[in-house]
Amino acid sequence: MVGVWVIVFIYIIIISVDMSILLKYRSIKGIVFSTVIYIISLTLTILIILDIKVPSPSKAIEDIVKGVMKYI
Repeated sequence: MVGVWVIVFIYIIIISVDMSILLKYRSIKGIVFSTVIYIISLTLTILIILDIKVPSPSKAIEDIVKGVMKYI
């Protein structure tokens, strides 16, 4: 369980540096985009650390590619 807190602490450091740069330039779109990406990334990281199976999108991507290839 200590490993999860180490990862969260590292994320906080990275987010702080990134957000300080974005706030300096007042990039609202960048702040929103980075926040969404960080939340998704941190959630997936914690799920993987806790050995919770995360479904793979590979089958859905394969179906999309096959569907597009039919029309080409």
